[in-house]
Amino acid sequence: REPSGSAAKDIDRVKLVRERQNEERQRKLEELRHQALAAQRFREQREEERRRRIDELRSRDND
Repeated sequence: REPSGSAAKDIDRVKLVRERQNEERQRKLEELRHQALAAQRFREQREEERRRRIDELRSRDND
């Protein structure tokens, strides 16, 4: 049985709301992914700098 005009509008509205919520969820997930990648790069960079400093100190001690 076909939904009446107002019921069809309600269904459309619900679909739109769901789509919008899904898009928002996807956007937030993408944002979190980017933040996680940035944090990972930052940690790797800090670790690299730490290693470099240790190497410099070692080479200074050996001089």
